[in-house]
Amino acid sequence: MSNPAGTWNLTVSTPFGPQELQLEIVVDGDEVHGTATHSSGSMPFEGGTYENDEVTFEVSLTAPVTADLKVKLKADGDELTGSAKAGLLSFTADGTRA
Repeated sequence: MSNPAGTWNLTVSTPFGPQELQLEIVVDGDEVHGTATHSSGSMPFEGGTYENDEVTFEVSLTAPVTADLKVKLKADGDELTGSAKAGLLSFTADGTRA
């Protein structure tokens, strides 16, 4: 297990196809903030939490659709796995350290 702080290349599997993001996670104690960068732009997030190598946070998307995405990710070495949820829809997410 490992701390998820750092830069990650993340893929979220959605009905619109795989969405590639670069995710910058900053862990400060048990609080999390950072930036998710997509081809459509950068989306900052804050107010997330960190516990047991797992981060949870919300990020507001503007593309490919407008939605508030609830993200839960767990780091294991240089791999990141988890889920992203928008409303009733849930997607898998996985990535590697950049």
